[in-house]
Amino acid sequence: MKKRNKWIISSALLVVIILTITIVNVKRPKEELGFEYAKNLYQQEIINSPQNVLQSINLTDGITINDPLYNGDVVVLDYNTSASFNVTLEEAGVYNLLLNLYVRGNGLNDNNYSLVINDVLVSEKVNVYTSWQNEFEPYETDLNGNDIMPMQVKVEAYEKQFAQDFLNKLSKPLALHFESGLNTILITMTTGNIFIAGGEVVSIKPTISYEQYLNNHSSSNVDASMQIYEAEYPYTKNDNSIEHRVSKDVNVTPYQTKELKLNTIVLSKADFTQSLTYQIEAPETGYYALAVNYYNSIANKATFFRFAINGEVPFGELYHYPLFANKKFSVHRLGESFGDEPFKIYLEKGLNLFSITTDATVFSPITDGLSQISEAISSIYLQLRTLSVQEGDTSREWTPEEDFPGIVDLLKSYSLELKNYYDLAQKYNGSNLVNQGSSYIQSAYQTLLSLLKKPQYLPNNNATLAEGSGSISQNISAASLYFTNSEVSFDKVILASLHDKTIYEEKSSWFSFWEGVKRFFGSFAPTLTYTDEDALEIWVSRPTMYVDLMQDLADSTFTKNTGIKVNFVRLADEGKIILSSAAGSSPDAVLGLSNWLPYELGIRHLTYDLRKFSDYNKTIKQFSPGALIPLVADDIGLGLPETQDFYVTFYRHDLINAAGISVPNTWDEVINLLPSLQRKGMNYYVPLSSSVASKSIMTTAPFIQQMGGELFKYNDDYSISTSIDSPQGIDAVKLMTNLYLLYGVPLQVNNFFDSFRNGSLPIGVSTLETYLKLQYAAPELTGKWDIALAPGMEDEDGQINRYYAGSATSMIMMNKAKDINQTWELMKWWSSAEIQTEFSNNLRKMYGSEYIYNSANLNAFMNSTLPENHKQIILAQWEDLKEYPRVPGWYMLERELSNTWNNVVLGGENVRTSLDAAIITMNKEIRRKMLEFGYLSQTGEVLKIYKFANLEDIKGWQQQA
Repeated sequence: MKKRNKWIISSALLVVIILTITIVNVKRPKEELGFEYAKNLYQQEIINSPQNVLQSINLTDGITINDPLYNGDVVVLDYNTSASFNVTLEEAGVYNLLLNLYVRGNGLNDNNYSLVINDVLVSEKVNVYTSWQNEFEPYETDLNGNDIMPMQVKVEAYEKQFAQDFLNKLSKPLALHFESGLNTILITMTTGNIFIAGGEVVSIKPTISYEQYLNNHSSSNVDASMQIYEAEYPYTKNDNSIEHRVSKDVNVTPYQTKELKLNTIVLSKADFTQSLTYQIEAPETGYYALAVNYYNSIANKATFFRFAINGEVPFGELYHYPLFANKKFSVHRLGESFGDEPFKIYLEKGLNLFSITTDATVFSPITDGLSQISEAISSIYLQLRTLSVQEGDTSREWTPEEDFPGIVDLLKSYSLELKNYYDLAQKYNGSNLVNQGSSYIQSAYQTLLSLLKKPQYLPNNNATLAEGSGSISQNISAASLYFTNSEVSFDKVILASLHDKTIYEEKSSWFSFWEGVKRFFGSFAPTLTYTDEDALEIWVSRPTMYVDLMQDLADSTFTKNTGIKVNFVRLADEGKIILSSAAGSSPDAVLGLSNWLPYELGIRHLTYDLRKFSDYNKTIKQFSPGALIPLVADDIGLGLPETQDFYVTFYRHDLINAAGISVPNTWDEVINLLPSLQRKGMNYYVPLSSSVASKSIMTTAPFIQQMGGELFKYNDDYSISTSIDSPQGIDAVKLMTNLYLLYGVPLQVNNFFDSFRNGSLPIGVSTLETYLKLQYAAPELTGKWDIALAPGMEDEDGQINRYYAGSATSMIMMNKAKDINQTWELMKWWSSAEIQTEFSNNLRKMYGSEYIYNSANLNAFMNSTLPENHKQIILAQWEDLKEYPRVPGWYMLERELSNTWNNVVLGGENVRTSLDAAIITMNKEIRRKMLEFGYLSQTGEVLKIYKFANLEDIKGWQQQA
């Protein structure tokens, strides 16, 4: 009976599952693809140009040197330097500019120039690309058989590059107008360093159709065996951030069940002109089919590419070729997006170059239009915000025609434009299915329509326009970013005969299932490391990719040169350090540690005193003295700085110039500019505003230190108490509360980056996190923002004290390290300028320009790839880097300063009253912890003087080196 019931239940479940799948499939819209727009887009881009012109340009003004690589004289262009050329043409018209270029240095820095022709600026930013190759092929493997990502090596050669649109919005090089007769060309280096070995003004080559292409090549189809090229091994690529990935898709090669193979390569930046080039060999001259095994992971989205043979796109239909989203890797023959048959690709016998390049042209009318709407809506938001701020009545009913004339009509026009861009996005994408980008546009459109239903309340609801992740402006920006990004992985490039219908046999579903089972059980196998008991064990509180790179670097340099073996192990939870010490299984050292932990571990005698090493003073000379303050306590060296943050002023010069204000140097200047900002619905960002509930000491202590105050002091009996009740401390607390009570800076800012983008906070003090977001996640702000020194307090001598914190991560040696001398050698090696620079460069070479490792080593930071003007500002700000000293119970200072701010600003208390109560609590906790750690007796007598770190002592140690 039980068996029968089980059979009935199982059968019923099976029927339910089948019905569910059937219903879902019936209800799911049938995918319909049609790419006629992309196929014919090249016809709209045809430009008439005088033909058969190739005229060399002549240098008229510039610095030249003899370069052995070129074997001749070349023009030298460094940052902010220029070179002038002229060229004589018989006929006026539009041409291309082709330059023979060499990127100097390691190639990691951006290299851009501005272009002026006949005194007219034709482009503010032209990018010079660097070609890269894998350092070794095939990939090397680690102890576990996993592929090691190879270093990317710059191709040391001159390359001819057309001047073309920086953001890849044009599929062809810039069409530049020249007059008949003598023309002048001015090239100014805006970023980077290059050599120019001549150049030419050339005719724009006509674009032909596929039909014309076939007529131009009277050849036959080649019947030859298939050739498969692994896509992860390109001959060259133009961006070192192009990512190599592991895929466990069984149809991807090389494939291993357990081992991790870097078997795919990913193009992810349509707006950066990412390009891969492969050498393919044609056995005979004639027509071939070209195919790629690819995976487009972005649902319902077409990603467009340009395909070129030997540096030229052979016909128009390959300028904007779509590879639509697919659910898994699949082989696609070029031409099948436009029909059933593949394109016939003509190849000469021998080696040919086949290039795949991302194309942002198709969606650029949408992204450009959306950016303009977003900027306009942000401007309207500020206008309406000004009204609502001035009135302060959130329930008022406004009269649009009188209070904000024209704005309703503008918003209506933008709603129509959004509807149009939604339709265009669907058309250009070539699918009836809605993707995420179109959904963002639709959401912005619907929200705007909802607002326009009650225009009399627009100022009251202005936050919907541009505040927060669900605002209209943010949805528009998200749509724009969506259409400029891509995520297409390539596994193979295939050269085949046109009659080959089945190019690649896919593995069965059963094979895929069984491989998944084997991988599951294989995941329980142990990871192999050095088995030598004498190998140093170093825990690293960083992502796995960082740890792997550190291991490779140590194996190839440190272990090779010293014979000391090292195992780097990823530390997922910093709390494990104390537990491991209690269990007697602690590592030799820990890297990437949060800046507050070395003190907490050191005060409990878990770290080794680095000051015992004779070359400690020499080692710390590499760092900002203020960064060492939390890493020294009681004259003990607790650790070394590893990475460093910074606080600088970020400002939108387009908005602050319009407001008629200058970047402030002092807090008095900040206060003076606030009325000008606030009248326009804008404000100033103070790091204190990042949270209402709890104020970090990194945001409160700088006010006290800038005022000339200190956080702690020695009493007459050499016990320690807080000193924030000094005149300077009281003035500092008054300033940090009056900024809110009297001067109206915003109480809470959920995300300064978002407010900076929408213009409500066009200026403020922030950190590296904001810097990276502005560099890589806000393309619409390119050229509209900059950084400056953070504001401080002017002292009696006219000196501006700009003291700010800046510690990020640090490294420590554990007290039970098996070999303190070997561990110290490892720490010195890792903290050196040479290795920090190499690690930073390798990180960018392997994973892209977004991966910035902000080393605390000042020389390594100077070698970083940040723009030179920004590096100088950050280095100048670091001259005033001043962390706060640590004493037992220091955390109570952080808590009570935060409570004081809340009590005064939110609770309406008097500064002095609140501060007096806070000081009692602080001193009580300091005394309790001093007693716990044996510095005080039960009666309060000083048993041992605790010496907290100060800037002067550390500077003295550095000078002794």
